[in-house]
Amino acid sequence: MTERTEKRETICAVAQDIMPLMLDNVCSPESRSFVEEHVQNCEGCREALALMQAEDRQIPSPEEATENRAQWKGVRRYCKRLASRGFLLGLAVTVLLAALAAFGVQKLWLEEETPIPSREYDLTLARTEDGWVAELFSTGPYDGRRAYTYDEEGVLRMEYTTSRLPKREAPRTELGHGYYFYAGALYRAQIAVSLDEGACIELGQEIREIRLGTAEDYRVVYRAGDEIPLCDAETETRLRARIQNFLFVDGEIPWDGMAVRRAEEEKIS
Repeated sequence: MTERTEKRETICAVAQDIMPLMLDNVCSPESRSFVEEHVQNCEGCREALALMQAEDRQIPSPEEATENRAQWKGVRRYCKRLASRGFLLGLAVTVLLAALAAFGVQKLWLEEETPIPSREYDLTLARTEDGWVAELFSTGPYDGRRAYTYDEEGVLRMEYTTSRLPKREAPRTELGHGYYFYAGALYRAQIAVSLDEGACIELGQEIREIRLGTAEDYRVVYRAGDEIPLCDAETETRLRARIQNFLFVDGEIPWDGMAVRRAEEEKIS
């Protein structure tokens, strides 16, 4: 090995020793200039510097490491926020579904506003010998509610409605009261009780017709002049008990001999 070669190798060794310091920015400007001038003329040192620079890019600096940790913390906070939002979204969806289910139950099952065809149910009248009239309502195969309306012409309308999802059950007969048959006519009636006059039968509006169903789909089950048959003993007993309970009167009602009067008028018998 010649002296010139040894000198070159020494210079290369010094330059490569300075390179890490230069990359870390801790060498003097003179040392940096020495390395930069050297690598321009030395291919081996130029390759060594390029390799060091590549390795230096792969290893983060303390500042970069701190920045990376901060970024990672930000990512974790973002993920936590997403998880929290996901929980809140799931909770909101659950509440919404529960509200929709409650609304569906209300609309489809609890609200009884769907008319039942008038052919599916029936209403008949039967009277006692002293004139009290029992309303015998046959529900048919549906459970629902009844709504009564009266007009000035004496037409009583009874509409039977159920829920959107019809409630089916075994047919039954329900007993109603509040009617009195007097002088060949049917009236809405009640027993009025006063301290001065005692109990009397108070007649309200005359019922000239009874219709079952809606305005578009109805059946007439009674017209003025129709005969109302006598009821059996069991129905009469139930009817008088219903009237008694409705009045909340202690003791027996004096069924025989009660005077009859129109509402807000003088006695007529």
